[in-house]
Amino acid sequence: MNKFLKFLTFMCWFAFIGMVLLICYLSFQPQSQAKVVDKDITMKIAERFYDMSSMTEEETAHIIWVIRTQCRVFLFCALGLIGTATIHLTFRKINWFFRAVISVFILVAIAVFTEKFKEYLPTRHFSQEEMIYSIAGVMIGFVLVSAVTLVYSLVKWIAGKIINSLRR
Repeated sequence: MNKFLKFLTFMCWFAFIGMVLLICYLSFQPQSQAKVVDKDITMKIAERFYDMSSMTEEETAHIIWVIRTQCRVFLFCALGLIGTATIHLTFRKINWFFRAVISVFILVAIAVFTEKFKEYLPTRHFSQEEMIYSIAGVMIGFVLVSAVTLVYSLVKWIAGKIINSLRR
């Protein structure tokens, strides 16, 4: 493996582990702290895109819920992108299908774990809906990276067949 691929693989692992730690921190912090962080961030985003002064309290709550959900899906999508790329880079010599299975298993396990573990935290609660959003996010990232790597593998395989047939 050349130095660039080693460095890229290392950086992918660094980013992947960092994202898992960030998601765990956000998922497992106490509810009181989560509400403060959540409200501050979502209100800043909402104020940037919406005129919050003319909205009722119910409309504001709905906008905040939509932004929270979109941020969750986006964060888990980024985890899916980086996680899948990390697995595909780390196990380049293994068949594409097995790399994809390993990626799905790891990503879905993280998405389920970060939500399911909240049952055991006194100030947090499990939400199947949020778990589904997390799984959907990692699957979007997985599909994007896996599609690119599959097309690359197929083009490489077809090019090899063509070159071999021209040599005969």
